[in-house]
Amino acid sequence: MKTLVPRLLLLACLPLAAGSASAAGPTPTPARTVFSCQDDSGRTVFSDRMPAACAHRPVRELRSDGLVRREIAPPLSPEQQRQRQGEERERALAVQERSRSAARDRALLDAYPDMDALHATRQRHLADIDDEIAASQRRLAELRAEHGEMQGRAAAPDGRVVPASNRRLAELSATIVAEEKHGAQRRVERERVQRRFDQDAERLQALLRPGGAALSRAGGATAR
Repeated sequence: MKTLVPRLLLLACLPLAAGSASAAGPTPTPARTVFSCQDDSGRTVFSDRMPAACAHRPVRELRSDGLVRREIAPPLSPEQQRQRQGEERERALAVQERSRSAARDRALLDAYPDMDALHATRQRHLADIDDEIAASQRRLAELRAEHGEMQGRAAAPDGRVVPASNRRLAELSATIVAEEKHGAQRRVERERVQRRFDQDAERLQALLRPGGAALSRAGGATAR
């Protein structure tokens, strides 16, 4: 869009240009730059240097013929700067998430050529955890049985508590608590593994559809 400098400004520039031309012969005069903006009161300000009134206003840099050379945006307010930084962080996080998602897709496709391979791996993982849970339950049964027997033998014939038996009971009680905690942890792990394989199966099924892998590669390329 062409914006013209007011006539008075152009007329003021003409004598300077004429005097320069007569003194230097045919050498062209340097192009003059004029800065223009509207101040807080709405008045249009012109200057050959950046006016103080334009410090926080949009500025147009004009050539000597009145055409706009460029438009200079005002500096951002502190609130605008915080908003821009927040938007930049969100964009960066979105790029990182797309990159991680594409990497997960590539890992799935590399690990499982088809759904049968994923289901077989799931069964192996769950079977291993089930074996650990069963072993923990057997261990608990043994410990509780021994604990019950020790309680029956803990007292001497005269009714006094045998110190050695008392110590063994304390050891068994602590071992039972630790084994119960271990079994609970393995059951939680089984649920976590089951959920992960469910999610992987859903994603792999989508990737194995026609065009699914190509879509994943496109997402990774966009992230990069």
